[in-house]
Amino acid sequence: MKFSKTIKWVICISIGLILAFTYPYINYLFIYPFLIPDTCYFHTNQASFLVNLLYDFPVYEGFHPVPSTLGYLVFGCIGSVISIKILKPFS
Repeated sequence: MKFSKTIKWVICISIGLILAFTYPYINYLFIYPFLIPDTCYFHTNQASFLVNLLYDFPVYEGFHPVPSTLGYLVFGCIGSVISIKILKPFS
């Protein structure tokens, strides 16, 4: 089955958006426990470079880590790349 270029881009973008919107759920279920085992650890210790990239420490959360905008963008791009790899055999 052959897809047109427009349909491929629509599918890639939609899969990327779906993964970006489900990022908080996937993050708290799978990524968060590995990177941040104790949320209060960062009250007295410095966060690593990766944690600083993927998480913000806002005042309204009591300086506990929450997903950052960069994390959403990275996860959306990963979803788009995965969908391109999946759709490649169909072109």
